[in-house]
Amino acid sequence: MLLAAPVPKNEVGNSKRCLQVLAELGLPDTFGKLSDVPDRYAITKEELKAVRDNPEEYPLRAVILRSGEAVAKATDGKPPTEFRAVDGKLDKKSIRTTQEKVAQKILELEEASDELIALHKLASKEPHPRWQAHYEFLFGYLLIESSKLHEYNRALGQAIIDDASAAVGFNGWQVTPAEQMRNPKRIRDSAKHGKQTLSALAKDHPGTPWADLAAKMADQPCGFKWEPAKLK
Repeated sequence: MLLAAPVPKNEVGNSKRCLQVLAELGLPDTFGKLSDVPDRYAITKEELKAVRDNPEEYPLRAVILRSGEAVAKATDGKPPTEFRAVDGKLDKKSIRTTQEKVAQKILELEEASDELIALHKLASKEPHPRWQAHYEFLFGYLLIESSKLHEYNRALGQAIIDDASAAVGFNGWQVTPAEQMRNPKRIRDSAKHGKQTLSALAKDHPGTPWADLAAKMADQPCGFKWEPAKLK
C-alpha cells in the first residue's frame, strides 16, 4: 500500500496461490495471513499467459493486469511521512519535490482507474470469479489510494502555506492518518465510492484473499494531518 501501515509478513506464510493473487494485483506480501484461493477462483499458468500474450482477445483481463502493474509501480517508494526541520524551519524545497513525485503517482493511479471504468459493462459480463474479484478490488483500491495521495499532498501544501517553525521541544513534523478529509467533495466521494466497492466485494467473495484485503483497506482512514514530531 502507498501510505498504509500493513502488518509484518506472516511467519507462517501465504500459499503460492495467494502470492500469485498479490502479484497480479501489484501488492507486496505484507498483509499477514490471507484466506487461501478457492478452487473455482484458480487459474493455470497457461491461462494467465494467454491473457498476457493475447490482450486483444481478453481486453478486460489485460487491463486488469495492467492496473496491477500500475499499482506495483506506484507502491514502489512510499512517500515520506517525516520531515526534519532545517535551521528550525520547514524545508519547503524538499516538500515541493515530494509533492511533484506524489502528483505523478496520482496521475498513474487515476489513469489506471479510468481504464477500468471504461470497461465497466464488460466487467459485468466477466464469467470467471477470479477476474471479477480482481476488477472489483483494483477499482476500489485505486479510488481509495489516489484519494489518500490527494489528501497527503494537500497536507504538505498546507504546511508550506503555514510556513511553521519547529515547536519548542520538536525537531520536525510528521504526516499521520486522520479520519477527516479536507479535499473537495470530488475526492471525498471517490474515497467513499472506493470503500463501498471493497465492502461489496467482501460480501460477494467471502472466504477469499480478495475479501481479506478489502476488509483491511475499507477500515483505513483516508485523511492526513500535519503534526510536530520528535524525530530520531
